[in-house]
Amino acid sequence: HLLIALMTGVFGFGLAATGTFVAPLAEQRGIGFISSYYIAYSTAAVGIRFFAGRLADRCGEAGLLPYGIFLAAAGLFCLPYSDSSTLLLVSGLLFGTGHGLIFPSLNAMAVRGEAYEVRGKITGIFTGSIDGGIFVGSLMLGLVGELAGLSNLFFCAGGIMLLAFPLFLLRSR
Repeated sequence: HLLIALMTGVFGFGLAATGTFVAPLAEQRGIGFISSYYIAYSTAAVGIRFFAGRLADRCGEAGLLPYGIFLAAAGLFCLPYSDSSTLLLVSGLLFGTGHGLIFPSLNAMAVRGEAYEVRGKITGIFTGSIDGGIFVGSLMLGLVGELAGLSNLFFCAGGIMLLAFPLFLLRSR
């Protein structure tokens, strides 16, 4: 469960970048319709779950998780290049789709096979790991943004997001 908690914390780190620093990036670049990012992100995060449930039944959550990690990281890596509402929208679609695959996959993996009596505790640890990742991510990425600029902040967040791959591979063994 430690590896799942670490992957969940890494996911929270990526969430910190999107939840805290997309608006300053858009403002800095004079992008007027910042809502395009959040509309695309939310629509993708919710919408993918309608399809991913059936996919998870066929190939399992572990089969979907690498794709979610890749898509979320791709969304973060697109943000430094965003100079229009359209590119924000594309980034939001990518990160939102990744979110829609990652969150339920990790949640299912965390509680699968656990006794009913401890599932509440495990779910608390799971959501606490996301919150911890958001907290640490906001602090660290704020420092990166201050020292190296917003573009590098998103490159850093995408790189951290990709750290979930080796954790996933360790867990798969």
